[in-house]
Amino acid sequence: MNEVCEPTRRYSKKCVIAYCPSPPNVTHAKADFVITHEMTKVGSSLPYTCAVNFHPVGSSICLPDGMWSEFRCESEECPVNDAYTLLDKQNLCFKVSTSFEKARDHCRQSGGRLIILDSEEKNNAILDNIITNEKDPSVYTIGLTDEQTENVFV
Repeated sequence: MNEVCEPTRRYSKKCVIAYCPSPPNVTHAKADFVITHEMTKVGSSLPYTCAVNFHPVGSSICLPDGMWSEFRCESEECPVNDAYTLLDKQNLCFKVSTSFEKARDHCRQSGGRLIILDSEEKNNAILDNIITNEKDPSVYTIGLTDEQTENVFV
């Protein structure tokens, strides 16, 4: 599978192990692999995770011609008709749920994921949206739980 062969004579062939160049960077995607020589062999498939509000199209496979097959992350529409809110500036689509368990279950069923407030901009955008909609920020939780160890929140 990793070999590319060419005929040299009528009944013989010359085979070499083929490799692709370094994997491409994919816009709106995180590479879920560490680049090794083995990963660039023909037939290797590279796992990527698309950013929030993007979905994968295609797959990144090292082809026999030494090129990577096309893989990209395309933007998804925010289903605002299903109680989601779109914050254009951050390209963030979110939905408020009544409990951690319901939110986690909804995310699993819909292919989404719980929000991670990993930047000041994202945190402020969510807080501004809550305040703008005249809701009390103290009634919201962001998914911290001490389910495994009492008083140790993760």
